Amino acid sequence: GQQRRVSLAKLWLKSEAKLWVLDEPFTALDVNLIAALEQKLSAFLKNGGAVIMTSHQALNINFPMSRLHLEYSW
Repeated sequence: GQQRRVSLAKLWLKSEAKLWVLDEPFTALDVNLIAALEQKLSAFLKNGGAVIMTSHQALNINFPMSRLHLEYSW
């Protein structure tokens, strides 16, 4: 939990990145931190950044997205 929060804090501190690759960034976050992260993602995208991420949770941002739904099948 703390490791994830430290990693996410780096998003606020390093503004020169053009691409974020995030693996389940909302896991173990409370609703306030999820909302703050969604705002940060939206601002990053609006400023020309790109995000590749995985999530089991719905993403609530106002920005066009491409989604790839992966499902196991046997």
